[in-house]
Parts: sequence; C-alpha cells; structure tokens
Amino acid sequence: MERRAQLEAEDLKKAQKLQEEENLRAEEQRMREEHDALQAAAAAEAIAASAYSLVHPPKPTEPPKELNVDQPTWELVLQLEEMGFGSDYRKLSKVVRDHRQDLTSAIEALAAEAVVAEAGVGGEGVPVAV
Repeated sequence: MERRAQLEAEDLKKAQKLQEEENLRAEEQRMREEHDALQAAAAAEAIAASAYSLVHPPKPTEPPKELNVDQPTWELVLQLEEMGFGSDYRKLSKVVRDHRQDLTSAIEALAAEAVVAEAGVGGEGVPVAV
C-alpha cells in the first residue's frame, strides 16, 4: 500500500512537471506570436511612414540657396504654400518680396492671379496687372 502511494505521488509529480513544461511552451509560443505581431506592426508603420513621406515630402526649413531669400521671407513662402498657393518657391518668394513682406497683400495678389488664370485672361507670357 505504501509503495502504491509512493508511485501515485511520483506519477502526480511527473504529471505536474509535464503540465508546467506544457505551460512554459505555451507561454513561449504566445510570446513569440506577440513578438511577431509587434514586428509586423512596426514594419507596417515604417512602410506607411515611408509612403507618406513620398507623397508629402518634408518641407525644407532653410530656403534653397538659389532663391537668395532671408528666413522671414522663406517662412512667408512656406505659409503661402501651406495655404494652397502651390510649391513654386521662386514665384512665391517673388510675390512676397514684391509685396514687401505683407502676407495679406501677397495672398490677395496670388488669389487675383488665380482668378485671372482660371478665366483664361492674359495668355502665357503676357503680364497681368494685379
């Protein structure tokens, strides 16, 4: 009887040890899956950021050397670009300089130019008074 109890106790310990090992394997598998999911999410985020940067390249913080404009003029040019007046920095910087750094009058001039262009008045190369 004592031997039988001893065998049952050993069997119970073996079963517990097997269960612990199975639990560890399951936990390791869960951790691997979680790690893989995190890596996939990070890769997807990197791809999305890369695609976004292709469609929306970062705005330069410094003006291109060929424009020969100061920082305040450049900041006004970037504001006009963000307002939807295009990304022709040369044209925008000229408008800002022509209107002596007055953003409101530069906006008015660009808006008037857009209206004239939309109406088809003043063909190419013909200056239109604004």
